[in-house]
Formats: sequence, structure tokens, C-alpha cells
Amino acid sequence: MKINRKSARMGMTHYLKRFWAANFLAILPTLAVCALQTGTSLVMIQTFQSIIERDLRGFAFWIAVMMGAWFLLLGINSLQDFFQGRAVRAMNNAVRRDMAATLLEKNHGEFHALDTGEYLSWFTNDVNQIENLAWSPFYQCVDSAATVVFSAAALLTLHWSLLGAALATTVVMLLVPRLFNKRMEALGGDCAREQAAATSRLKDLLAGYDVLRSFGREQRFRQGADAASDQIEGPKFRLTYVKGFVGAGIGCVNILCQMLVNVLIGILSIRGVILQGSLMGGGNLCGSLSNALGSMAQLLLS
Repeated sequence: MKINRKSARMGMTHYLKRFWAANFLAILPTLAVCALQTGTSLVMIQTFQSIIERDLRGFAFWIAVMMGAWFLLLGINSLQDFFQGRAVRAMNNAVRRDMAATLLEKNHGEFHALDTGEYLSWFTNDVNQIENLAWSPFYQCVDSAATVVFSAAALLTLHWSLLGAALATTVVMLLVPRLFNKRMEALGGDCAREQAAATSRLKDLLAGYDVLRSFGREQRFRQGADAASDQIEGPKFRLTYVKGFVGAGIGCVNILCQMLVNVLIGILSIRGVILQGSLMGGGNLCGSLSNALGSMAQLLLS
């Protein structure tokens, strides 16, 4: 289907709002998981501080708290998978119903203006691409955004300058992907069009199977199948490796930002502004924040 950038975003928003209750239930476990993961980093700070202070009772207490948090996190993870899977199922079915309704609005001539293979691609390849490049990245973006918020709040409890560094990192990591938006959108559109054309090509080839076998043209059938297969895989391969190169560039910026924040934590710890245990847990918080920002940057490409 040929849709422009604006209508694509409106379409995604439409389905997310239409199934807001299912998506709300899918997001709640994600928020809980992110909160628990951030909490374990703060607990780790207290655990290592107990070691530094040779406090055996405090060490045992914080270890028990950490174990309980991780067991709870595993249980919530299973709920997260269930509710997200249910929401995706509902939205994919709604997309296909709306596609069917659109086809029923066409007259005979409009319907047969396109090959049935292309319509088949709408219901299969396009919906799969929507799930892979819209629904899944949406939930992952929510996860990353929640991690950023909770990690930033946790860093604020350590020292205000760490929050300032986190916000500066956020701005940088959100601006970098904008440099590649148009390129990735063009590659995604090419991928969808080429796969639709290849599906039609395979349909025609299969329809002529008996004729080709009757005239001993098996080689032509093999060549046609190979060409259609490569037409499917070629654009997908280009999209994959370009996305990989872009992701690597964003990752370099992410590492640089992470190291700068770690240096700041080290200086604050050396000067006694924050607990020495923050060198361990604070590093985890910075890593979670940086990784979440890097993930958001790459997910925005999708």
C-alpha cells in the first residue's frame, strides 16, 4: 500500500488509541519492570556501601532485598509478554479487517487494477512489517523511555549534576537519529514495494507450473523462483545493513556519553560528595540510561 509519512503516523496512532485499554495493560508491566530494575541498582549501591563499611548485617539485608526484587521482576516479565502479545494480536486483526473493508469499497475495475498477489502481500508482508517496525518498536520505546525516566530520577537522588549530565545525553541521543530518518524511510518503502512485486511474480510463476513442466522448462521455473527470492531478500538485506551501520554510529556517540557520565561519578565519589558504593550501582544506572537512550535512538529509525 502506498501511504505517505503523515498518514502512516496517523494510522499507527489510530490503532494505538483504538486499543488503548489493551495497550495500557501491556505497558503497565513494562513500567513495573523498569522501576524494579532501577531499584536493584540503588540496592546494589547500599550493598557495596555495607561491604565498604564492613556491615555484615546490612550486607545480608540488602542481598535479601535484591533477590526478592529479581524474583518479582521475573514474574512480571511473563505478564508483560502475555499482555503485549494480546494487544499486538488485536491490532493486527484490526488492520486486516480495515484492509478488507477498503477492498470492498472498490468497484470491479479498481479491484482488478492490481494483481491479487499484491493484495496478498498487504495481508501478510505489510502486516508483518507493521508489527516489526511499529508495534514492537513502540513497546520497546516505552520500555526505554521508562528506563530513562527511572534511571534519571535515581541519579538525581545521588547528585543533581548527574541528572544534568543525563539530560544533556538525552538531547544528543535524540537529535542524532534525525540525520538518518529520510534514508531509512526510503529504504523501508522500497522493501515493501519489492516484496509485493516478488509475491506477484511468484504467484504468476506458480500459476504457470503445469505449462512449464509440460514443455520441459523446469530450468525457467527454477530461475524465476531464484529471481523472485532475491527480489524479496535484496531490499531486506540493504535495509538491515544500512540500519546496522547507522546503529553503530549511534552506538559510538552513546559510548562517549556514557564514559563522560562515569567520569563525573568517579570525581564525585573521590571528593566524597556521593557514597563510594555509587561507583558500582551508579555505573549500572548510567549504563541503563545510556543503553536505553541508544535503543530509543535506533527504535526511532524504525
